[in-house]
Amino acid sequence: MQETQSEFQANPNGIKSINHPPQVYPNPANQSLTIQLAEGQLVGIQIWTLDGKLIKENTSLSAKEYQLDTSEIPDGLYLVTCLREDGSKEYIRVVISH
Repeated sequence: MQETQSEFQANPNGIKSINHPPQVYPNPANQSLTIQLAEGQLVGIQIWTLDGKLIKENTSLSAKEYQLDTSEIPDGLYLVTCLREDGSKEYIRVVISH
């Protein structure tokens, strides 16, 4: 029997299965970070420090792929929030190292 892995996420319309979480690469990032969706549209991204400070945000996107310039973000561990067109959010840990 073959196992399949799915991730589940709660949203205002209920729980949905996400078979294709965003791909974020390279990780660790140096000068840029690419966020790519297999399905749906990315409508925004946010970069948070681990102590809860929003350091970068773009909420005017409509794309399957977005390239983020990380050259001015200090080295460290960050949380990237991916905002999808259906209102769901996904969180990915990213290391930035120059």
